[in-house]
Amino acid sequence: ATMLKGDRFADTRTCEAVIEAIAKIDDPATVEVLIELLETARLNERGDVQKEVAQALQKITYQGFGSDPAIWKKWWKSNRGTKFNFR
Repeated sequence: ATMLKGDRFADTRTCEAVIEAIAKIDDPATVEVLIELLETARLNERGDVQKEVAQALQKITYQGFGSDPAIWKKWWKSNRGTKFNFR
């Protein structure tokens, strides 16, 4: 199963597993991927996915910006070079 099926998300459990796996990748680029995913989830009105992505971002970055991709993008632009503790 893929996370996105055309322009739709897969079931919630699949999304949760994919988000968790992405968040464990020891690479700052995962933050950017998660922010993009957050934006896609918002556009597709998937609050469940938005919540999971926001929680993953918070675990990685220790920032609590919720599920607003614009705020995350702004923060990421200024903090792209920061080292994070991936879990």
